[in-house]
Parts: sequence; structure tokens; C-alpha cells
Amino acid sequence: MRMEDYRQAMARESRVVQARERRLEKAAQREHLSSLAAKEREKIPDSVRSALEEGFTQGFRAVFKHGSVLLKKTYCQGEIAYNEEAQRKLFDECGVQKGLAKVRKTAKEHYGRELAATTAEGAGLGLLGIGLPDIVLFCGFLMRGLSMLAIRYGCDPDNPEERMLMLKMIEAALTKGKKYEKKNSEVDDALCWPETLLHIGEKAQIKKTAKQLAQELLVLKFVQGIPVAGILAAPGNPVCYHKIMTYARVKYYKRYLQQMTPFSMKEGVVYYNGEACVCEEREAGVREDGPDAWGFGTRVKRGNYIRYIETGDDRQKKWQYLEEDTSCSIGNVGTRLEIVEVDGEELRWIAYTGTEL
Repeated sequence: MRMEDYRQAMARESRVVQARERRLEKAAQREHLSSLAAKEREKIPDSVRSALEEGFTQGFRAVFKHGSVLLKKTYCQGEIAYNEEAQRKLFDECGVQKGLAKVRKTAKEHYGRELAATTAEGAGLGLLGIGLPDIVLFCGFLMRGLSMLAIRYGCDPDNPEERMLMLKMIEAALTKGKKYEKKNSEVDDALCWPETLLHIGEKAQIKKTAKQLAQELLVLKFVQGIPVAGILAAPGNPVCYHKIMTYARVKYYKRYLQQMTPFSMKEGVVYYNGEACVCEEREAGVREDGPDAWGFGTRVKRGNYIRYIETGDDRQKKWQYLEEDTSCSIGNVGTRLEIVEVDGEELRWIAYTGTEL
């Protein structure tokens, strides 16, 4: 893979993502409740509002606690799982640009089937006059769709950080008006540093997401609980599902581009064009405790790649592409900061490890 071809393809795909993000933002800004929907919402008792929020809260908790294994039985993970070697072969055969286009197309393959399923689910339960009982099922459809997207892009949907990101995406996708910018920015931050979501806590984020879902489907779900008239609310589920999945596809592809590299990793070694790079090991002096505690810092230029590996964390960490100059730091003994500097067709691999002064 020539570095110039890679950079041109990445620049073009980044513009595609930015254009889609602008469309999402415009849609969020111009969405307003119709006068009819606003009147219907005013009629809904607070008890029903609270019941819907609690229903979605319990729905997500049930899916996370009991549904993970069941969801995996509904799709073949081996067929959709991300394969780095296969993708690099694809890029070598048809070029980076066409390869990336195929990656985007493949990620959409399951979408039509899922949308049809959630449409049938909403219509069927609407005819029965059932509103609340289908919430767990709808939460399951949402998490199944998001989990399949995660797997296609090489992420583990059972990872606590990934679960939090999915919940955050649902919340942001359904946010309207001025609040959208803040929620969308939080998702973008989490794409780069997903561990920052953990301080929120899964239970707290579930409640936030449940509240947003309840607000989106408030009128529809209330109508859906009334026999015969319930069929009018059936479109609510697929519309909501489409909005969430459209947002999530853009964000997952954005993170995929951010984490994509012109080099590969095999058994912890960086390879570029089939040749192994030698890692330059360096010590980063830190002092963890006391009034004079301080850490190590270095500035990494845009266009390079970094990744952090914490002590005792055996997971394969993803590389992060820097779109601007970034200050990187190490504050704990054992923390490892790896940098791949790109200079033309040459790569330089540097690793800093925190050591006690």
C-alpha cells in the first residue's frame, strides 16, 4: 500500500463522513414536534411517561443481563466479523478507495432485514393493542443491530466501554435542537477515548438513553397501547430504528477511519509493506505520589498514530490517527505510549514506558 494512495483515499472518505455528519446535524436542528403531536403529548399523564422511561430502563437491563447470548444466536459472528488480513488483501487487490467503499457497503447489508423485522414487530403488537410489552423486544432489536455493526468494524459489543458507546449513540441520535451539538460532541470524544464513558456508569447512562427513547416514542407508544388505533403507531419503531442506525453507521465508520492504519500489527510488531519495524524503547520518568507528583509529556504532530496500553490490560489496543497536533502524557508507572511517526514512505515506531523516578 503506497502511503500517498492511502492518504488520498482517507482524505476523501473523511469528507464523505463530514458531509453525512452535517446532514445529521441539520436534520436534528429542523426536527420539531408537530402541533398535533405536541397536543397529544400534553394529554399523556406523568404516570405513563414514567412507566415508559422505566420500561426502556428495564428493557436495556434485561438485554444486557440475559439477552447477550441470545442475540449472538441470531447471527453468524464468523461471517460478519472484521478480518484485518482479509481487508488488507482487499485494499491490495482493488486499491484503498474502492476497498473502503466496499467496507461501507458490507456494513449496510443486514440493515434492510432488521428494518423489516422491527416494522413487523411494531405493527403486530400495535394490532394487539400492546404498547409496553414490546419495549424489551425493541431494545433487543436495537442492540442486535448495533452489535452487528460493532463486530463488522472489529469491536467487541460485550465490552463495557462499547456498551456505553452504543447507549450514548442512541441518546445522541434522538436528541433534537441545540442539545444535539453537545450530545454529538460527547459521542465523538468517546470514539477516540471510550474509557472516558465509564465514569458515567452503565446504570446512569441507561436511564439517560431510556428517557430520550421515551420522549421520542411517547405519543406513538401511548397510542399503540390502544386496540385498533395501535396500528397507527406501528411506523414509530422502524422510524426510530432507522434514525439510530443511520447515526450509528456514520459514527462507526468514522471511528474505523480514525483507527485505520497504513501498517499492520502481528504478534505485537509493526509491519509496513511486509517489513518489520524496529521499536525504539524509551523510559518516561514519572512520580505517582506525594506533593511533587508529576508525569511525562510529549507533543505528537498531526498525521501520526498513537495508542496507550495500561498495566495489566491485555486487550489489543487500537491505534488512533491524530488529525491535529496533540499533547500526550503518562502519569502512572507501567503505562505505555506507542507512537508511529510517518515521514513520506518511512515509518518510525517509538514506545515510552512510565518508570518511577
